[in-house]
Amino acid sequence: MERYGPEEIRGVLTHLRKVNPFEIEKKFQKLMESFGVTKLKCLLLPIQSPKDLEGDLLKLINTTLGEMAEGELRTVSI
Repeated sequence: MERYGPEEIRGVLTHLRKVNPFEIEKKFQKLMESFGVTKLKCLLLPIQSPKDLEGDLLKLINTTLGEMAEGELRTVSI
């Protein structure tokens, strides 16, 4: 976990193999519940190579977060 505050949690999860996004969403849902932050928005970005970071990723993140409801968890394809 990189950062934690009343309105924000940031972190990175790394894995050596490709995993089902649904499995990751379930893990993050449990994590949010255990921290008592079920009203935060949770945006998951699967990144498999540096090429996935190209383009206007920040714009995609900001747009997606603006569309999400409080407490929503969403995985975004890059």
